[in-house]
Amino acid sequence: MEKRAIRYLRFSDKKQSENSIERQRVVTDHYIEFHKINLVDTFIDRGKSAKTFDRPDFIKLQEFIGLYHKNVDYLLVDQMDRFSRDAGEVMSMVKTLQSKYGIQIISVSEGIEFDYNTPGSFFRAGLQLLLAEEDNINRIIKIRSGLYSKKTKEGKFVFGISPFGYKK
Repeated sequence: MEKRAIRYLRFSDKKQSENSIERQRVVTDHYIEFHKINLVDTFIDRGKSAKTFDRPDFIKLQEFIGLYHKNVDYLLVDQMDRFSRDAGEVMSMVKTLQSKYGIQIISVSEGIEFDYNTPGSFFRAGLQLLLAEEDNINRIIKIRSGLYSKKTKEGKFVFGISPFGYKK
């Protein structure tokens, strides 16, 4: 019986380009061809953050799964961080997709078939998700640090409220 898949592609901000989507498409196309999987549909979010699942095409993907889950075996992503950078949300989403709809998520580039019921797979996927979330946290810290340094060099007040006796 031929396996069927949908795929999800995403880039996070306008500074990135369609090349990111094209690269993800090429990588997933190779996987689909090599494993002889029938691609049912593709969902693409352009310029959308992975902080939440509140993204237009991801919402369409969920609606599609609700209606046609019997025609889908896999959800393909290039890497887990294209899916989401919130490890807790992803674990919950993966558990729902697998237990309620029988769909497994495959991270093509990372070589992970995320099977919630297999400890090794669960651990590897969870580790990738935690690393992606840590990367996000490190970026936020660097951005805040840069803003703090810029304000102090310009002689600006860097905290939320002015010290007693001073006006903003």
